[in-house]
Amino acid sequence: MDPGLELPGDARTLLDAVLAIGADVDLHAVLGRILEASRRLTDADLSGTGRAEDAIGELGRALREVGDARLVAHVRLTDGILELGQVLGDTEAAPRLVESLSEVVGEVVRTRTSQEVGSAGDPTTLVVPVPTRLADPGVLVVDRVEDRPVLRGIMLDLAAVAASQVGLILDRQEALREQARLLVARDRQRIARDLHDLVIQRLFATGMQLQGARDLDVAELRTRVDGTVAELDGAIDELRSVIFELGTGAGRSLVEDVRSLLGEYAGVLGFQPLLRLQGPVDRALAPEAGGHVLGTLREALSNVARHAGAGSVCVELTASSAWFRLRVVDDGAGFDPAEPSTGRGTANLRGRAEELGGHLLVTSAPGAGTTLEWVIPAVG
Repeated sequence: MDPGLELPGDARTLLDAVLAIGADVDLHAVLGRILEASRRLTDADLSGTGRAEDAIGELGRALREVGDARLVAHVRLTDGILELGQVLGDTEAAPRLVESLSEVVGEVVRTRTSQEVGSAGDPTTLVVPVPTRLADPGVLVVDRVEDRPVLRGIMLDLAAVAASQVGLILDRQEALREQARLLVARDRQRIARDLHDLVIQRLFATGMQLQGARDLDVAELRTRVDGTVAELDGAIDELRSVIFELGTGAGRSLVEDVRSLLGEYAGVLGFQPLLRLQGPVDRALAPEAGGHVLGTLREALSNVARHAGAGSVCVELTASSAWFRLRVVDDGAGFDPAEPSTGRGTANLRGRAEELGGHLLVTSAPGAGTTLEWVIPAVG
């Protein structure tokens, strides 16, 4: 590691403490990766979601390697809904772990105080607040951290250093998004104003043309007036719809609509479902496909509420350049897929997917819960 590397004071102090207690060379290298990644983030271009995820992933991988942990996960708390973001390590274990830590996560977010869950001498779980000013609050979860002598007493502090860097990434990304939203809003106002002016000018010009037609004979005048009125009606309807859309904005994003739906079903289910996001979910689909996603999710959650008797549900939205996947996993009673179904719910969900060029897969077994996977093509 470069001895001349400029680091925040707390990070440099932490590194010096580790070096002083005789850490092995590999540990030095991993600590160097964490702090080097922190330095690079100062000048990094994090305007894209993918770039920010890469930066957080680099920090998470290094932190996991330092503590020999099973996984490192970034968890957000948005409007009371737990959202599982990036997971480094055991991705299958992450949803259940986060659900089991929901109360701890809420307390850590509220108090901004780290907690260590587990027994002394055994692998523990660290829950560390991610300090943010603009982005949604959250935590880093570092699971099954080995009690290595070289890290005794400082692993929690090291995780806090990484969490503070994650907070900087998220705040910077949110600031860039807000700047883009302001630019779009300003542009919308300008276009709306221009359209209003164009409508007025067009109406004025049409009135002048009609005034000039007063000397025409009755039959020709009637034809001209009828044609002009029909043309103006169509133009005005089109412009009105564009002006309304520009003036009110494009509406909520798909993720915001999903959060709202999960909040609605928390009362029906008796618990708050966990939301997991992977990839550019808000940019993966054409606008008309978003309604199908919400309809499918509503039907799936209704089925869980009516039939599953579940104690937890994880809703996953995953997007790539080719596919978009909605996955709903519950720990309920399950069922035998070989038995004939009496309802139309599954057929409707399959029809929605096939209409968009996708497919539906439902897997279940008695006593083993149910997994629904609804996959459609992405915009690309």
